Amino acid sequence: MRDILVLGAGLVARPLLRYLLTRPDFRVYIATNDVERARRAMGEHPRGKVGHLDVSDTPNLAALMETADAVISLLPAELNVTVARTAIACRKPMINTSYASPEMWALDEEAKAAGVLLLNEMGLDPGIDHMSAAATVRRLRFAGGTVTSFVSACGGFPAVEANTNPWGYKFSWSPRGLMLASRRPARFLRDGQEVAVPGEDIFAHT
Repeated sequence: MRDILVLGAGLVARPLLRYLLTRPDFRVYIATNDVERARRAMGEHPRGKVGHLDVSDTPNLAALMETADAVISLLPAELNVTVARTAIACRKPMINTSYASPEMWALDEEAKAAGVLLLNEMGLDPGIDHMSAAATVRRLRFAGGTVTSFVSACGGFPAVEANTNPWGYKFSWSPRGLMLASRRPARFLRDGQEVAVPGEDIFAHT
């Protein structure tokens, strides 16, 4: 039996828990500062447990990690460096869904020296979008094709009966996280030339 520690109980916690608990060899402990929300996400599953955690309480965080085989952080990006440092100290692999910040990159050599996997950008965006794009391009090239243009868009559409606002959009993860991500600067290639778009101009290019 493998023990998975999940940190955070935001909007993506429920589908993650459901996925993990389809594995009969997984036990899942979700730790968060919003225990009631975590209980609703976990339900009454016999291999699921819920507990309170303040991530700034690193001794408690480390104690939870010591009992786990792997850590999955669904916390806001600014908290993941603390989690990563603790994971390195505890020699536990850590997965998170956020972009790797400069502070996270600074832990790269320390993590490698400790033999600890820090796997960042493993959500939908960033994550599945990058992986599916790379897989598509690789598949085309292996088939002898040439990629002359590639445009990727990532998002979600609500069910018709739930499409009840002028945006035609509903949040499936952190609203704050989405707003911050939508102001990140972008770089891409157009006709072989790198184009850089400042964060404040992103919506002018959509």
